[in-house]
Amino acid sequence: MIYTIVPCYNAEHSISELLQSLSAYVSLDQVICVNDGSTDNTRSILESAQTLSYHFSENQGKGRCLRQGFELALSHSASQVLTIDCDMQHDPREIPKFIKTSSDFDIVIGSRRDHSNRFSAPMPINRRFSNTITSAWLSNLCRQPILDSQCGYRLISAQCIREILPLCKETGFMFETEFLIHAAKRGHRIGFVGIETIYTSAKSHMRYATDTLNFIKLMIQHRFTKSKAIIENSPEKVVSP
Repeated sequence: MIYTIVPCYNAEHSISELLQSLSAYVSLDQVICVNDGSTDNTRSILESAQTLSYHFSENQGKGRCLRQGFELALSHSASQVLTIDCDMQHDPREIPKFIKTSSDFDIVIGSRRDHSNRFSAPMPINRRFSNTITSAWLSNLCRQPILDSQCGYRLISAQCIREILPLCKETGFMFETEFLIHAAKRGHRIGFVGIETIYTSAKSHMRYATDTLNFIKLMIQHRFTKSKAIIENSPEKVVSP
């Protein structure tokens, strides 16, 4: 049984259209919308929808919303959880590709790279640059290809979520990166499906400078932890009596 999580923040102009599109591929009573303290009409729209919903009174961050959604999905005996953004930059028509690919992977992520393995032109150049760098760094740390580190369109097995969620501490956008790092370290298989690159007029809630610095801090933290573990477990390490 697949549950779908939609983190929502000030999504009054897109959430109704998204839910209508989702209804062709998933059951709306298995869609969990997590309202991240929106200050527009998002809450009232969700309250009239056929979905499950959870409302934070104040903004908590995307990671906190995903955690809440994961916990609710697991409590409803979900076998897999799909995460999709609320701004219509993820096309629900591509959901069948995720489901088909998930038979071979624990995590399936949408990749916006084109046939030449570059991020597609519709993606703003600053996003293409940051995604190229972060994907390369994350691939190196995870020791497996991470084609699109910043895409929130994902299908994850419930078993993976149960194991990895307790290890995660981030509450903002870095939560998705942290989840992948812990999953890769524990041998979970990460796969990708090609998706269309869509950019709308909706304003991104990412803070590029701040989030880039947070990404670097997270990489250093996990790289240091990994190096420390190798040293401590090395048979050549001399222990003084």
